[in-house]
Amino acid sequence: MNKIDSLITKVRIYAHFIGPFLYLIAIAMYLLGVGRNPDGFSSYVEGVFGVYAMMFFIMIHISTARIIGNEKPKFGLFLYLFGIMAASGGVFATGYRVVIGSLQKSGLPAETMAKYMMERETHWEMLAMAPATIAVPIVTVLFGIGIMRLKSNPFKGYVGLTLIIGGISFLVAQGSETDWALTYLYPLSGLCWMLAYGSMGSEYLNSARSLPS
Repeated sequence: MNKIDSLITKVRIYAHFIGPFLYLIAIAMYLLGVGRNPDGFSSYVEGVFGVYAMMFFIMIHISTARIIGNEKPKFGLFLYLFGIMAASGGVFATGYRVVIGSLQKSGLPAETMAKYMMERETHWEMLAMAPATIAVPIVTVLFGIGIMRLKSNPFKGYVGLTLIIGGISFLVAQGSETDWALTYLYPLSGLCWMLAYGSMGSEYLNSARSLPS
């Protein structure tokens, strides 16, 4: 392995720790009410951390799709493409929180913001982005299923189920936008990501260390 490939591999491995950790910080910012947006269920500070977290999730998704694709090539290819779309959509969804907060800081009239919040789901351009913005929890569940079905599973036994729980929790929390779901299921999803992807990163680290230098 040449120098650049070795460096990329290291970054890919550490992405499994950095991405979920940054998203846990994003969730904490929301729960603490730091930078809470006028919509009541998002925070622009949450968005800042979320954007950078999702950039690392691109590498996580690619790596996970390749592991599954080693046994199930077609499913792996689908997860590869869907995973990239999901993380990219995640960048948009979290960045959107920053834009909302910035508009509020610039004095956008409250009635205009309220009108937008009521009508945004009827705008075709927002509807066109919907598949990408809801793809993160869906691909997380699919990753969990794919890992659980591997004949030669290189990860801990709990990883697949943890990803499924995390994906469903995130989908319900962000989809319902209810206080109870955002208070309990949203942080649960972040903890599941940290546990599952962190465990996967540890396995990658152990494998890398066992290779001859």
